[in-house]
Amino acid sequence: GARYVTRIDAATNTIVIGREEELLAWALVADEVNLIRPESFAGAGTRVLAMVRYRSVPSPASASIADDGALSLRFDTPARAVTPGQLVAIFDEGGDEVLGAATIREAVS
Repeated sequence: GARYVTRIDAATNTIVIGREEELLAWALVADEVNLIRPESFAGAGTRVLAMVRYRSVPSPASASIADDGALSLRFDTPARAVTPGQLVAIFDEGGDEVLGAATIREAVS
């Protein structure tokens, strides 16, 4: 069957390949958080729509900001190709307003 790049480790010059289901992530952690509406994240588990790929359909998720300022997102259904180094755009639950963006640090299966 088809194989996909699932991870790139620049430090060891290694490319890891896997099956399509290995591209799915249930959550992500992001840094360099830029919130337009920080008050929207006052409580844990703020409901948002998150877009991890350009032109992808925003996915429903729960968001929270850690004490160190990192953004954690937990998707309702797994998201495909959550890639470290890429941006994640965060919208309100209705998808009408941009709440912020962040740089993906890691995908969590």
